[in-house]
Amino acid sequence: MYSWECGFGIRYGKSRTNVKGAKSMQELLCNCGGKPKKANSTSSRTECPAMIRLLRTEDDGWYICE
Repeated sequence: MYSWECGFGIRYGKSRTNVKGAKSMQELLCNCGGKPKKANSTSSRTECPAMIRLLRTEDDGWYICE
């Protein structure tokens, strides 16, 4: 996996499902993205803006939206 070879991790962010219950959107985020829950913590969260948003096509494929 590209992220592992380059030394960073990814995690799943928000997702959405359609009325049929199938996943229609998925966000992949940098492991360091977001803010720590507490101000004085040893969290690795550094507000990294790296993100990929995937949307499902009508033929059940995926494409990168953002």
